[in-house]
Amino acid sequence: MNSASQIDFEHNPACERAHNPGCKCRCRGAGHQVDLLYRALSCSSAQDLQEFERDLERALGGLHARFDQVSVPARKGRRIPRASEISRANYSRGWGATWFETLVVDDFLKVALLSTAQASLQSTAGARTRQNKLAADITTGAMGIIPTTTGTTIADGHLWCSIVAEAAASQVGRSGLGSPAPRYSLLCLPRHSRTLEPVAYSSTRATGLRHIRQAIAASSLSPTHKSQVLALTGAAVCADMWRHPAVVRECALSFARLSPPSQALSQASVGTSGNLAALADRWREQGHWH
Repeated sequence: MNSASQIDFEHNPACERAHNPGCKCRCRGAGHQVDLLYRALSCSSAQDLQEFERDLERALGGLHARFDQVSVPARKGRRIPRASEISRANYSRGWGATWFETLVVDDFLKVALLSTAQASLQSTAGARTRQNKLAADITTGAMGIIPTTTGTTIADGHLWCSIVAEAAASQVGRSGLGSPAPRYSLLCLPRHSRTLEPVAYSSTRATGLRHIRQAIAASSLSPTHKSQVLALTGAAVCADMWRHPAVVRECALSFARLSPPSQALSQASVGTSGNLAALADRWREQGHWH
């Protein structure tokens, strides 16, 4: 298995603590936003949880119980409607649809990370160590196999989460299912027909899948727990799930099934599996959900 010691460049700490959507770092997403991921998986005290909640809001904004709560901070880099226009929003087209879609994926990730941190707090030290190690092996532990000299487009920041999405599908027996066959690296906005793919996906896919499978095999977590960590990892390191249907399908929705949030968290956020399904319908209309 490759290790972080094989990296031929110094990873940018700003990528590990990313606030804005998108990843232009040469890690190609393998180290994107991992600070929040690791902290959620290793949360061990009330102070840890309090500090995590504070930094999560700084990075991704607050939770929105309704789509008209534009006064609640949202993720930086998003188009936030003005209070004077939100009453006219059409959540099916134009800027209203964009607000709906981006808020759903961003709020989902906040809920997933929060619920994981809360569960970690109630877990054992050994379980926290094992789940955090698996996430680290899948992410920064893979940087030695990431090609750092190819690709500079928005799509290239989605190289690693494309591979994690396929590994997540395989972990629960979904890989290769569907007609046409799933395209895990396909990037497209929910209502658009234009698509992109990471330049190095084809040349990295087999090695990347092998690396993740080795990490999973080496972990002593239960199969369900492994699937939870893998799905959360794919969603957390994705540069922007709004652009990546396979990550929503194989990571976000899988995590929602495997680790449903508490009723309190679910009611506090629009990032629900039902709203993710609405995004799926939009991708499906364009032929990008299978």
